[in-house]
Amino acid sequence: MEDEKAIAEGIQLILNNTGYTTWHAETLRMANQILQTQHVDLLLLDISLPDGNGITFAKNLNHPPKIVFISAIDDEQTIVDTFQFGSDDYITKPFRLPILLARVQAIIKRHRLGEQPSLTHLAHLKIDEVNQQVFNGNKEILFTPTEHRLFFYLYHNIGQILTREQLLAYLWDNHGEFVNDNTLTVTLRRVRHKIEQDTVLIETKRGIGYRLLPNEVKI
Repeated sequence: MEDEKAIAEGIQLILNNTGYTTWHAETLRMANQILQTQHVDLLLLDISLPDGNGITFAKNLNHPPKIVFISAIDDEQTIVDTFQFGSDDYITKPFRLPILLARVQAIIKRHRLGEQPSLTHLAHLKIDEVNQQVFNGNKEILFTPTEHRLFFYLYHNIGQILTREQLLAYLWDNHGEFVNDNTLTVTLRRVRHKIEQDTVLIETKRGIGYRLLPNEVKI
């Protein structure tokens, strides 16, 4: 959460374009509501917020996610204090967005490597997140670059409905190539053909969007 609108918008843009789902809270009260209703893996938290202190807020969380503090405060003791109670990183303002993204990705990767197996299963698929590979049994599924990005974008948001606009924005804006509506339709069809056998894995919500199902549906 971040109370400076321009900074928050920049952070959300780069994280969303990399495939992460984000929520923005301008106050600690809003942040607490999000934490109670959403699954949050990592919290980007400022210290000085309109309704309180971010460090105090983090210390009072019962089951805190990974926490990265972002603050203009560069006092050595403040930074040390945040690490002593379990924060994962501390980034001082001003900062560059690509550096923040790299540090966020490093924390998430360490978290996944330390607490989850390299291979996860989805129906008949085996997914290697570390090496960004997908297997049908022991045979690797070969995607084109666009198919690969689409599959892992859906996978990193598994269970969540993504609109066509979100998919187009991710495939186009984040990678500098032109992806139109027809290209998206064709890419979705090819990904489905490669990953689905007698199961539905990518569900179409007509007029809304698509989602990768956390549990397969038999057909």
